[in-house]
Amino acid sequence: MKVMLAGSVSPFSAREEWHWAQAVLRQLSDKGHQVDLFTLPVVQDPLLLPEQFMALRLLSVDPGCDLLITVGHPAFVLNHPRKRVLLFSLASPLREWFDSEYGVLATPQYHSIRRSIEAAEKKCLAEAERIVCGSARLTNILGDEYKIKSSAHILDDVYEDRNENDLPAQELWVVTESTLEPCDRVDLLLDSVVLSHGKWKLALFVPSSSAVYHNALLQRLEKLGIQERVFVLNAPLSTKALEKSILCIVLRYKSSRIPECTVRAVKSKTPTLTLSDCGALLEIVRDNVNGWVLKPNARSIAQILDQASADTSLLKKLSEGNRYLLKTITDVGEIVRELTG
Repeated sequence: MKVMLAGSVSPFSAREEWHWAQAVLRQLSDKGHQVDLFTLPVVQDPLLLPEQFMALRLLSVDPGCDLLITVGHPAFVLNHPRKRVLLFSLASPLREWFDSEYGVLATPQYHSIRRSIEAAEKKCLAEAERIVCGSARLTNILGDEYKIKSSAHILDDVYEDRNENDLPAQELWVVTESTLEPCDRVDLLLDSVVLSHGKWKLALFVPSSSAVYHNALLQRLEKLGIQERVFVLNAPLSTKALEKSILCIVLRYKSSRIPECTVRAVKSKTPTLTLSDCGALLEIVRDNVNGWVLKPNARSIAQILDQASADTSLLKKLSEGNRYLLKTITDVGEIVRELTG
């Protein structure tokens, strides 16, 4: 079978899309299929999204291919009579962040853009023979708002630790990955470090190639006086780094995406701290089972981090709780079978 595989790539996030596109490519190639992978760069700017949708719609996909598999938003806009979709989220600025302190205001201009994007999403997703979603939250959105059926899975972590970052064993490490969006969540994270009295240190990875973002973060750390307590990583959280950490923090906002680092933490038996308004993360992080689910308050986060760094018995209990969540993760082989079956 000849398969076209289209992946969406965003400069600041969407690494799950890229890693899953590569994993699906390997699986299909191993099964003897002829696969062509191409990537579609996308900027999640609400003002630019309509033009990007139109440009993707006008792209010509080889009519000779038997199947088109799209990975991520908005690759599913591509047109093909046999289209299957693997989806992690929709356009965050126009959805979960819309009319909030984290996104665009609900002005008439943005309402018009949002209606246009939603109409395009509904039309293009309705064309798909099958849609596989990376969370139950996203499946519910498609069902409630677009009346489109899809299957929900907690997708496995398929990132390959080629450049494993390691952490000094003599320190107590708390680890996190952040896109630095929304910005208030970064302030929440750093303020918790300021308010903490524990001996732990924070290892932070920012999945962005922007030197401006990186330098702004370093200046922020220096201004807060916590540069000695925060270690900025140059690669995603590796399994080795997670296994040496007491805790993984993931501070998203109403997201329909389950970050791969959270799945990696579960597989590494590392407890996770998240917030009650994080969205789909609550499908894999259970309060007092394999981590903590807190209200968005820096002092509360600092207190839990100090408590965790001082109580190894509590960490051991939550670490073992990850065994129950492992059963909810779906591996790449099963997803490929669903996409191609």
